[in-house]
Amino acid sequence: MGLFDRFSKPKWEHKKPEVRIEGIKELDDQNILIDIAKNDSASGVRKAAMGKINDQSVLIDIAKNHEDPDVRYNALEFINDQSVIIDVAKNDEDDYVRACATNIIDDMSVIEEIAKTDSFWKTRAIAVTKITDESVLIDIYKNDSRDNVRATAAARITDESVLVDIAKNDSNGLISAEAMDKLDDQDLFKDIAKNHKEASGRGVAMEKITDSSFLSEIAYSEPDEMICSVAVSHIEDKALLEDIAENHPSPTIQMLAKSKMDESTLKVTVSRD
Repeated sequence: MGLFDRFSKPKWEHKKPEVRIEGIKELDDQNILIDIAKNDSASGVRKAAMGKINDQSVLIDIAKNHEDPDVRYNALEFINDQSVIIDVAKNDEDDYVRACATNIIDDMSVIEEIAKTDSFWKTRAIAVTKITDESVLIDIYKNDSRDNVRATAAARITDESVLVDIAKNDSNGLISAEAMDKLDDQDLFKDIAKNHKEASGRGVAMEKITDSSFLSEIAYSEPDEMICSVAVSHIEDKALLEDIAENHPSPTIQMLAKSKMDESTLKVTVSRD
């Protein structure tokens, strides 16, 4: 060993995190590993140290009691005891730590409880992504206070009658769209295109309609010009587009119809070549 090597710091004390991680691979001293796991500034370094700690009780203590929520979160990945993870998911004061713990829980009864009761909507949404029970999903869809969580529940519902009700009646057009993506009923889409109270819901329905005559009717009757444009953009009948281009009261919609006709002409020309 040279003089320089004798006085140089070990790699696990290097200023660069990637070098510290390499140093941890060669480190077996449990006390040093615990110190690094608790105090290193870099998440990757802490996790590398935690992966080499042999005592689960140390990791559990870090996950439950460390003052830094990021360190508590890091420790969760290395804990084998589901009861500890459940305790963290239910009781940690930090929203993000609870959410991360929820993501690795296996007990469905606990998952369902968290999905209905946690104060942080992201934690509830994560819990919902693990639920398969239709009745629980429907209950959460109907009763959660956040549209984000309701949308997550709606995306997992498969009961067609419930999906139809969501598609037709949900006040959030994006949630309606989530339900419509699972359905294939042209009459239903036409009903929604005419009657949904949210413009976004009507617009999504029109994107799914293949009847150009119906879309032309909507183009003339729809009060929202943006939704009118959605209808026109899905019309494939040239005569209907010509009529809109000449007679629609909105110059914007007229121009869109002309553009759609030009696009169709270009496609025909290209296909002939």
